[in-house]
Amino acid sequence: MKRSFLLSIIAGLVFSTLLFYHCSKITGNRPANIPPEIAFANVPPDSTTVTSKPTVYWFGKDIDGYVAEYQYAVVTTSQIAVLGLTADGFANILRNFGGFNWVASCSLWADSLEGLGEQRIQGIVLATERGKGQTNAQIQLFASSDSTVFIQQYLFLRAVDNLGTSSVVVYRLFSRNNHAPNTKIEGFNAAEVHYSLPETTATWKGIRIDWSGSDSSDYPRAQPEFEYHIELYGPFPSKGSVDPVNPDPNKLLADTAWVPWKTVILPRGLASNLATLETGWYLFRTRARDDALIPDPTLATAVFLVIRPVCNKNVLAVDVTYYSPAPFGYELDSAKVRMFYQTLFANAGVSIADSDFIFVRLRESPPESLLSQYKMILLINHDLLNNTPNETTYSQLVKYLSVGGKVWLMGMNNFNVRSGFAQRKDLKSLFALDAKRSYLMGFNFCGVKEVYFSEWTSLGDSGNCPPLSPACKVLPKDTAWYRQRNEEFIGADPLLAGWPSIEVDTLKVKALTTKKSGVSLIFYDKLPGVDYNTIGSGANPAEALYLFKSYRGNASPLHGKPCGLRYEGPKFQATYPDPDLAGKPIFRTAEFTFPLYYMNQTQAEDATRMLLQWFNLIECNFPQ
Repeated sequence: MKRSFLLSIIAGLVFSTLLFYHCSKITGNRPANIPPEIAFANVPPDSTTVTSKPTVYWFGKDIDGYVAEYQYAVVTTSQIAVLGLTADGFANILRNFGGFNWVASCSLWADSLEGLGEQRIQGIVLATERGKGQTNAQIQLFASSDSTVFIQQYLFLRAVDNLGTSSVVVYRLFSRNNHAPNTKIEGFNAAEVHYSLPETTATWKGIRIDWSGSDSSDYPRAQPEFEYHIELYGPFPSKGSVDPVNPDPNKLLADTAWVPWKTVILPRGLASNLATLETGWYLFRTRARDDALIPDPTLATAVFLVIRPVCNKNVLAVDVTYYSPAPFGYELDSAKVRMFYQTLFANAGVSIADSDFIFVRLRESPPESLLSQYKMILLINHDLLNNTPNETTYSQLVKYLSVGGKVWLMGMNNFNVRSGFAQRKDLKSLFALDAKRSYLMGFNFCGVKEVYFSEWTSLGDSGNCPPLSPACKVLPKDTAWYRQRNEEFIGADPLLAGWPSIEVDTLKVKALTTKKSGVSLIFYDKLPGVDYNTIGSGANPAEALYLFKSYRGNASPLHGKPCGLRYEGPKFQATYPDPDLAGKPIFRTAEFTFPLYYMNQTQAEDATRMLLQWFNLIECNFPQ
């Protein structure tokens, strides 16, 4: 047994030695590298007419290695004719290109064609993963901007193996026509005024413009991806000075290459050196091009006004009260109201000139070019009956605060939710049902959760008791009458140490007594139409300054509820480019549910002085 095993080992060693000696003596040449093979599949067949990029399929193999690259180029029949060649002749020229020198060689022929007035051709390389993949591609074909023209062209294709040896060049004929795409700007309101800052913040997200392309003639179903060319011009001094077709080339701010974007956030979205947009009119232009590189012949344009806010002045007073002979229950002499607030602020240390005090009619709005020049807006509203200010004004105030403004709302029905009966309204819930900017102003920019209204109405006739009779001060036993005639606000109690109590000026309230069309409204020392707010919860709640003081005390649902508050918005990020603003609140607001006009003037001046110190008008909140 052992002897047989030993003989087997010896035999194996002898055989290995003989084999090694024999192999080491092999002579002759190695077999030549065999070129790879290439052939088109039947999809799409030869001489196919298309209106978009065709997806072409082929087969390739290499029996002594692997196909490293597939290389192709598209050449029109007219280009081949200009060169004085046939398809076979041009295929032979391509066959002689160096294996891995396809792109550079095609570029030389592209130069020649361009010199003859023809379009350039392009060599395309598809690299495999050691022979795997890349056996089909969407092929870019030539097309005319005239949709009635069909361009005949060849797709020339070859395979190159891992040693750089190429296959024969195969080709297939295609014909293509094309319809130019359409371009449109979407969701951008060019009629709206757009603010501009050097950098986005938590409340200002830049100027967003969206656009899209479409080609329903060539793509009746799903649309392909397009490329877009984008230009921005400005600033222009007026809208009339903007020529959308032939704009002043000296006003060109950004000019992109063809890009796949469909959205841009101005100003930095188009160019890194475009730090901000100064005040003026701007022209945005874009056009799509399709997969045949045919552009939309018509530019999509938008001409819009941009305002960069500045701090030229301190306070703009905007009185939105509806001064008309018809209403009841508030002062109708606008000149008297203006003089009061000018005196109030002057005694508190801030002057408001006549040019800084404007009256806005019921359906009008202040110009944003004016708002943007002031550090703070004082919005005065004595109107108990109408929803003032209107939605446009609230939209302007929201935008103004978003870029760093300061607003003090003072008056009745500040968020336009009053109705004819007592109720509490949640502003965020209302906004979810009807996205009014007045609701957004309340919960998002003033920190108010709910607004409560009593059932006061100017139609409640107080003629059932003698004019100025002391008996009218007593709570009537007729509940329905009281629910219409329930003015009860007699002042506001402070919550912060050092802040003054504010009491109603009874002489001004008594002056509101009126009789019109047989209806008498008799006032004594209680101001009608004052409501209260509840404060929203969260990480950044508003701060209550004053509580409603009712002559009925705790018997009233309004007594002891917030009627004056202040709110700080989110902060500028710590890395904000303007170091004077980094980490500080972006905006500040205050809201009083009662006008100071009807309050004790000395007390009102003290409260105004303290609130203006908090607003800090020395500091400009607009990033510079």
